Formats: sequence, C-alpha cells, structure tokens
Amino acid sequence: MRIVSNIKELIATWVVGIWPLMEHKPSGKPVNIDGKVVLVFNYSTDDELRIINAFVTQAKKHININAVIAFNSTSNKSAVGSDDFIFLANKNDFNLFGRVNKRLNKWFINTNFDLMISFISEGDLYCNKIVSRITSGFKLGIYNHENVKLFDITIKQETNNYNKQLELFIYYVNKLKINV
Repeated sequence: MRIVSNIKELIATWVVGIWPLMEHKPSGKPVNIDGKVVLVFNYSTDDELRIINAFVTQAKKHININAVIAFNSTSNKSAVGSDDFIFLANKNDFNLFGRVNKRLNKWFINTNFDLMISFISEGDLYCNKIVSRITSGFKLGIYNHENVKLFDITIKQETNNYNKQLELFIYYVNKLKINV
C-alpha cells in the first residue's frame, strides 16, 4: 500500500511539473476580514486535529470563520467528520494524476470566500493544490519558497502557535489596509 501511495505521489508531482498550479490572481476588491473566511490546515495525527478544532473554536470569537479545510498528510484512510463547516481531506481526494476527486471538487465549486488564511508551513503537493483551488478574494499564508505564487501575502512565522500566527495575519491585514 505504501508503494502505491509513493507511485501516486510521484505521478502527481510529474503532472504538476507539466501543468503547474494556478497562481492566485488579485480580485481588485478590498480585503474584508469580517467577510467569509476559510482557514486551511495540514495535520498528521488525531491530536493535531484536536488542537486545530480547539483553535478554531477560540478563533471564532475574533473573526468570522465560515469554513475550515484540514488535510491529513499521512493517512490514506477515508476522512471522517467532514461536514459543512470542517472539511477533512486526504490523499484519497486526489486521483492518480493529482486532480481532485468528486467529493473535494464539489466543495470547491460550492464555496467562495473573501479571505483565505493558510496555516500550512511546509510545502506539500496536495496542500498546495487545495490552496490553489480555493476561490478567495485574498489569500494569506505562511512563507515557504515553494508556494509563494499561491498567495497574495506570505508572512514568515517564528512560531507554530496558531493563535500567534492568526494575530500576525490580522495585524498585517488591518495595518496595510489592503486593496486586492
């Protein structure tokens, strides 16, 4: 099973080399931190998912979070617990050529956001694909040289603490009075 997963990732990497990820194009509208917001995470253990859930519960008090997408980078077993608010994804949501399957594609088609905030710090082929497919007026993310073109702004983070990262993102959006 591990060999199949490695082959699938190798083919998907090759396909992305031929057909690169879509770059984010600015929409021309001002950033609305109070509008529809989606948060994007990458996790590998159930404990990390619990930490993400606790963080989202706290963050809802400060910003209007409409959806969360969490990608499990280590498991191929079917995602459990996907609902209208938290969408759990994994490698099974992509086909052999790195294209999104029906379940994830339906989520992309039915959602549109004013602001996307990505808490993914490491370059991951599938996470980058998710970020590139999310329809959002403005995209913020943690700096990584592999995914800079997917975001409007990337910020180098010194911490893995989600609360501090969110504070920094909100600070820059408010300070810069960004028009995208």
